[in-house]
Amino acid sequence: MYDLDKFQSLPVTEVARIVRAAGPKVCGFPINGTRRWFALEHAEEAGNGHLAYMRFAGDRTIEVCRMIFDHGVDTLLIPIFGSAVAARGPDYQPLIEPGLRWFASDPAMLEFYDTYDVRVRLYGDARRIYPNYAGVWDAFDVVAERTAHHRRHRLFYGACADDATETVARITLQFYQAHGQLPSKRQIVEAYYGDDVEPLSFCIGFEPMAMFDLPLIASGTEDLYFMVSPSLYLDDYTFRAILYDHLYERRTLDNYSHFTPTDWSALDKFYRLNRQHVIGLGRQAAWGGWWSPLPQVTFPDD
Repeated sequence: MYDLDKFQSLPVTEVARIVRAAGPKVCGFPINGTRRWFALEHAEEAGNGHLAYMRFAGDRTIEVCRMIFDHGVDTLLIPIFGSAVAARGPDYQPLIEPGLRWFASDPAMLEFYDTYDVRVRLYGDARRIYPNYAGVWDAFDVVAERTAHHRRHRLFYGACADDATETVARITLQFYQAHGQLPSKRQIVEAYYGDDVEPLSFCIGFEPMAMFDLPLIASGTEDLYFMVSPSLYLDDYTFRAILYDHLYERRTLDNYSHFTPTDWSALDKFYRLNRQHVIGLGRQAAWGGWWSPLPQVTFPDD
């Protein structure tokens, strides 16, 4: 086992080898805060309209996806559209359709799918809930067919995947009518996602601590991480810190048999210092109204 500093200094190929040796990894990455990222990183382009925003945010999304795949992750799930996005203010509405279409048909994105051998699928109830975007959903069908032969990586985009109950019921009924028996969970997952997807390994969110739009594959054993800065600030250092925690720090078993009185005393001191602390508490910033987490953990001096 490496320490964190050594892990951070390894060549990316070695990190990828370690990650793959630990078994297939399924990463959830609901990207958020992209407009804030654009306004901060490309302020000089802010007056050039929606096209500039989509171009820069799109290019950065590709860079982040490449980085995640380069580090040994096999499968990436990115929720991109749902009721929360659809309900945003009028300034955001013109972005929705071209923004969705970008994932399916932008030349730079298509080149990424080809060069990184990425198989693309769309999951969720988008076609049923938003039939007025039929052309967009058709574009995802086209890119799914275009990339069906790709095998190295998989990228699943979620649209209206907040509640899979009715879709699962429909899948179950259709399977029973065809086969005379109920489907297994694996068969339901494959029908829902368009491919067999292993349970979620870890999820990287941003801002309020909530995991969403990743139905059927969340088992309760996935590791959850939440960035304080917008998703597109995810870089090699931060992602390696997440991988290190996922691979090493959380893979422990409770074993009190070896505890000494000194160990119990140290644990008691830590819990007493943090008895009224809750990870997940936050405040709305007065200058923007956005939620930000509060630091909550206090360590004993010793």
